[in-house]
Amino acid sequence: MKKTYLKLILSTLLSASISISVMAYEVLDIAASKSPLVPYTLMYDIAKAGDRFVAVGMRGHIILSDDKGKTWRQAENVPVRSDLLSVTFTNSQEGWVSGHDTVIMHTTDAGENWELQFDGRSLGENGVNFFQAKYDRIKEQLSMCADKPQDLAGMVAVTKCEELEALADNYDMLIGEMGFAREQGADKPLFNMLCREGKTDTACSAGGAYGIILRTVDGGKTWVNRMDKIENPDFVHIFYGAPIGASSFLVSGEMGNVWRAEVVAEPEDAFDYNLHLIPTPYSGSLFSVAVANDGSYIVAGLSGNMFRSVDEGETWVEIVDKPKSGNLIDALVLSDGRILFVAQTGQIIISDDNGETFKLGAQVQGRIAVAAVESGPGELLVATSAGVIQVNLDK
Repeated sequence: MKKTYLKLILSTLLSASISISVMAYEVLDIAASKSPLVPYTLMYDIAKAGDRFVAVGMRGHIILSDDKGKTWRQAENVPVRSDLLSVTFTNSQEGWVSGHDTVIMHTTDAGENWELQFDGRSLGENGVNFFQAKYDRIKEQLSMCADKPQDLAGMVAVTKCEELEALADNYDMLIGEMGFAREQGADKPLFNMLCREGKTDTACSAGGAYGIILRTVDGGKTWVNRMDKIENPDFVHIFYGAPIGASSFLVSGEMGNVWRAEVVAEPEDAFDYNLHLIPTPYSGSLFSVAVANDGSYIVAGLSGNMFRSVDEGETWVEIVDKPKSGNLIDALVLSDGRILFVAQTGQIIISDDNGETFKLGAQVQGRIAVAAVESGPGELLVATSAGVIQVNLDK
């Protein structure tokens, strides 16, 4: 699951010359074009699928490597030309991609062929219908609250009615937000995605601009709007997510917001959750987050600002023992337990003490760095403004 609002900025800046021509047609209705130059263009994210690596980028570009990044080729079939911001795989064959225009695509053959599962054309209408149905059910329950007793014996019932009133107000607000999305059309990006493989199917959550959260528990056959599951009254952007153990996860966003998924129920094949806000001492955007092997939370964002919590977000300490860097927009926990953050300006900083301190691990020269994946011990593949490059951390 990745990425950040910076990807929206990068997409605007680095593909401005392309944007005018793209506006002439609907990017959701035309397949990605093929070109031998595609592997040398901007890539926003990269993931591992068995022994294969898959990177995604502008205009529906998806590239594949079967030799640890030495050579790259385009995927056979990508049905859209939307900019793709995030890619994740749950096993060697099955993966998902998300991106601009609220696009979600799925593959079952290690990225060779992709199927469109969701896009922004249905986001607003589906959201209005979904939240309206919930609002109507709550209003029906509230109709029985008018005659509730006000004495001490009825306080439990009165409290329940107050909770229902708050829920109704929240759903009314979400109906308005989705109505606005319906008017705007398919324009909202999904920055990140997390998936968990169950015994019979896969559960995924995708987050993005203005607090959008989409959820599937059936491998993407159906996607449901779950903006009612997060404490996000200001509809701030959701940038990044990192797993906590087998079932929970941590999410970061705009205005210093961090959320933890509190699992409500955990059947064999999927889990439900509520995303509860964790206060932080920072008010800027937090573009990336990592959970260390000792359970520490590390969040990072604008101008290299970093914070660490050793008590599940109860308290935070600013990380000051680190190199100067640009905006930190990707995070990775390596197989040896080291924690790595990628700066947009090319610095790759690394910690071997669960995030207490960081040092410079490598510097990507002459390119914007966006995301990284581990390709071997001490080795990375880094998605950049000019394709994917190989980086050795231990030289």
